[in-house]
Amino acid sequence: MKPFLILSHHRSGSNFLSNAVQLNSKVECLNEPLSMHTNVFRENDLKVWNKNDYIECELHRLFYDYPNLKEYLIELRQFLNNPYPYHVRGFKETTLFEKLGWLKEFIPDLKIIYLVRNPNAVINSIIRRRMWDFWNYSVLIPRYVQNNYNDIKINPDNPVELCTWSWKIRNELCMKELNRFDNVIIRLEDLISYPEEKLTELMNFIGVEVEKKQIDFVNESHKQTKGKTFSSQRSLSEILELWKGGLSEYDKKYIETCLRDEMVRFAYI
Repeated sequence: MKPFLILSHHRSGSNFLSNAVQLNSKVECLNEPLSMHTNVFRENDLKVWNKNDYIECELHRLFYDYPNLKEYLIELRQFLNNPYPYHVRGFKETTLFEKLGWLKEFIPDLKIIYLVRNPNAVINSIIRRRMWDFWNYSVLIPRYVQNNYNDIKINPDNPVELCTWSWKIRNELCMKELNRFDNVIIRLEDLISYPEEKLTELMNFIGVEVEKKQIDFVNESHKQTKGKTFSSQRSLSEILELWKGGLSEYDKKYIETCLRDEMVRFAYI
């Protein structure tokens, strides 16, 4: 079966979806094997790779500056492409939006599950957890905007602007390449509201049948909030409503103005 990637912006529920998917007895899903287990992808976040930078048609010339990285990536590809009979393997990432062109070259049969969440909720969650600094938004976002958008200025000290443009940039990068892959788009809100329907659709896309324990996990996961920052246990009100009190009216207006087309596309307004 073909390997898959769960791709989503930070704080969009990728841990939750990954946990739900790998509860299936025929699925293995790795947790960020590129961005969390190597340095090169974090260090080159939002730096677009072009074909003329590749060596051997698939490996970026940067890889040769990192000891053992080439071997690691080839072993990872071998692992993903060779599951047990009637099983499927995949991974989840919250970076790589600008590396999808490279991924298509490196793993041509890769399927993509693009998980989206209301950007208001995403932005509120990042700010509430003070994680824009962890992901270096104050450097990455103004630099990318300066190089790719005319007459737009981003305040590196304003987390709402940083998070809004991070969401916008990564979504635009994803949509630019997504149709090159066999893909499905799923909203976090739909997954938790219609778990049986959405999980069935998702698992069929991956190539296996949904199992009851997956549906039970989703149903149980949003009854109350438990755990810390990356927990899959979040109350329904926190997932759907917390942003309404966490963002100021000015913040909400800025986000809607900047992301109006995207929010209409994904039916958030």
